[in-house]
Amino acid sequence: MGDLGLERLVILATYLVFTGFIGVKWIRVAQREHYVFGWTERIAAGWGRSRPTSRWPLMVTLTMGAGLLALGTMDLVFEPWSTVAAAVAVGISALWPWGLGFRGTTSKLQWTSRAKRLAVIWLIVWFVSTVVGLAVFSVSLATTVFALSFGDQGGNATSPWVVGAFFLIALITPARFAPTSMDIALAIANPIEKALSKKWLVSAQKKLRQVNPTVVAVTGSYGKTSTKGYIAHLVGAKFSVVPSPASFNNLLGLARAVNDKLTPGT
Repeated sequence: MGDLGLERLVILATYLVFTGFIGVKWIRVAQREHYVFGWTERIAAGWGRSRPTSRWPLMVTLTMGAGLLALGTMDLVFEPWSTVAAAVAVGISALWPWGLGFRGTTSKLQWTSRAKRLAVIWLIVWFVSTVVGLAVFSVSLATTVFALSFGDQGGNATSPWVVGAFFLIALITPARFAPTSMDIALAIANPIEKALSKKWLVSAQKKLRQVNPTVVAVTGSYGKTSTKGYIAHLVGAKFSVVPSPASFNNLLGLARAVNDKLTPGT
């Protein structure tokens, strides 16, 4: 396998690996915010404002990328180090915003059916936005991407700084706009989810009218799930209780609890 083939594999592997990491992070945030459109980007922006140091992965990535391009134009960067450096830069960019974990601490990602559907839609949005971004970048870069993709073995198309440019544009830039792409995915997914959940909501409403239970609502920004658990534990010692499962506090989660567990006398 030639150098160009190896570069292709590195580019593809890096893209797939860090797409997965980035996607898991922002799907978890979307789930934590009850899949409300606009809140993913809002959390990302708020995180940056309240924690300026969280931006260091992007700053380091941009510095590495600029250095790689500058050295490449002076023919001071050689393979395989340019590809390795670009891959490292991409990996660092996936850590943005620093401190916002992939798994979470207070609210870990639950791979529900809704989360899986959102993941599929987000992947489509992600790849389409990446392709569109590459297409509109510039004629020279578009020519470079064409050469890398279809096997132009000559000229500057395979030079180290060109490979570095491909990494920066195709991978690092989308890392910053991943929250926005997640919100776009939510805008597409939410009407679908509403249609899918309609029959379950109607069924839950009917059951609530039949059983007519005492309803206790817990609201707030943080601590709702823990508070709900404490209340259920204390009240459950004397009465039949049906708390919503885990942290499924949205409309569909409540409908699920009602349909599956609500019985007369609750």
